[in-house]
Amino acid sequence: MRRDLNDGGGESLGFGLALTAVQVLVYFTFVLMCCFNARGMAFAVPVLDIPFAFAFGLLVILCGIVLTVIYVVRTNRMDV
Repeated sequence: MRRDLNDGGGESLGFGLALTAVQVLVYFTFVLMCCFNARGMAFAVPVLDIPFAFAFGLLVILCGIVLTVIYVVRTNRMDV
């Protein structure tokens, strides 16, 4: 379905941009922590026994998946 910009799709666009901003914030936090706090990213998470950088990287990926699911569900509800 093709939407024109004036048919009320701006609400979905604004929501999508907000979710994009969240993902960009999470990603750049990860990148900046890797660049400026390498020692802090190297310590092992006690319960999982994996480096914090690896756990944070998985969090970035999971955040992208969750935000995508949220966007798709909300957008599909608006189409009905």
